Formats: sequence, structure tokens, C-alpha cells
Amino acid sequence: MKKNLLFTFCFSFIPGAGQMYQGYMKRGVSIMSIAALFFMIAVMLGTPIFIFPFLVIYAYSFFDTFNIRNRIIQNEPHKDDYVWNSLELDGIINKLNNKKK
Repeated sequence: MKKNLLFTFCFSFIPGAGQMYQGYMKRGVSIMSIAALFFMIAVMLGTPIFIFPFLVIYAYSFFDTFNIRNRIIQNEPHKDDYVWNSLELDGIINKLNNKKK
């Protein structure tokens, strides 16, 4: 179901909230927890170097919200999964291990 563009835009400013608004709860919770983790590390350590990963996650979340929306409109939605599962890390690790042999 197509969601309101204004609400999508507003929720996209909160990492993970835009994904949850589109119905991708696992993806939204995982992005929100990763962003909160990096934000807490940056605040606790007081070093600005940990703000960079937070900003990368923030930008990814913003644009991923609209990517999800466009894929739903085109009737090609992703399956809802945690971010670390959707990266297919096992396949990448297996390819790297096969190249070493």
C-alpha cells in the first residue's frame, strides 16, 4: 500500500523510523539500534570520530526509506529482514575463502 509522501519524508529524518512507517519493522529496528549505538559511543567518548559512522547510517537510512517506497510503488518490494542479514555477509565470506584456496 502506498504511504503518504509527507509522512514518509518526516519519518525519514529519524534513522529507522521511515522503514518502520513503510512496514519494514525488522529493518527499521536494526537501523535504529545501530544508529543509537554509534551515537551513544560518540557521546560517551566525546570524540567526533564516532559521529562519522552515525552520519553514514543516517544518510543510508534516509535514502533507504525512499528506495523502499519506490520499490513498493513498482510492486517489487524487498523482504523485511534485519540489515545485517540482508547484506549477505555469508556469501561474501564464502567467496573470499574460496579465493584463498
